[in-house]
Amino acid sequence: MALRSALRKQYMTLLSHWPVDPLRPALSFPDFLRRRIEQEFGAPHPPNSSPLSAVSTTTTKEVEAQSKFDEVYEKRQLNALSSLLEDRYKKMYPVTDHILMPKGQPDYYKKLLEELEVAPKRSWFERQLNSWRGWIRLK
Repeated sequence: MALRSALRKQYMTLLSHWPVDPLRPALSFPDFLRRRIEQEFGAPHPPNSSPLSAVSTTTTKEVEAQSKFDEVYEKRQLNALSSLLEDRYKKMYPVTDHILMPKGQPDYYKKLLEELEVAPKRSWFERQLNSWRGWIRLK
């Protein structure tokens, strides 16, 4: 049981550092993971409640979830999340200028990054206008 609470705490620490996606603020990855953690580990118990009272109120569904708990799997999941958060693979495999500046369109990724910075700040009208620009081409 102590292992489960320690893993839950590690998950919550990782999620507290997770960045918000400016393009899709309504689809939050940390919220999705919190729901998964609550399903897997159960809701957190208040600090003043005793562990015996928590055991007596467990349902059969929670008991089944506890019996299916896989420590190795959860540790691998934590490692994968922490490696994403730390940009471990970005540091391990740096992207070269050859990839970032293709000969056909050398400024493609630069324009893409500029577009990603501007997109969340657009109004509804500007977004609609941009979508129509893709359909209508004036010569």
